[in-house]
Amino acid sequence: VVDVSGSEGRDPVEDFEAINAELKQYSPELAGRKMIVAANKVDIMEDPALLDRLRAHVESQGMELFEISAAAHQGVRELVKRAAQELESYGDCDIIELWEEAA
Repeated sequence: VVDVSGSEGRDPVEDFEAINAELKQYSPELAGRKMIVAANKVDIMEDPALLDRLRAHVESQGMELFEISAAAHQGVRELVKRAAQELESYGDCDIIELWEEAA
């Protein structure tokens, strides 16, 4: 989940890279798994170019990007459905086992 509102003067691409660097330090195996990226606070975006840059960045890495506003409940249902579809692809595997393997 990356804030794309621009309200704090942050660069979403830099934030995305920082989050992933921290994740890789925590667990390289977990960082190597498929990701779904959520661009949050689209309802209060100050500069749509920030969203465009993040979309281009994540899609160039083969990841999906969902535009959401958690506060306005915009796009959240679609994100949850997509996450559920991805989890279903693991079949009968216990999701807790996947989490423990990554830790």
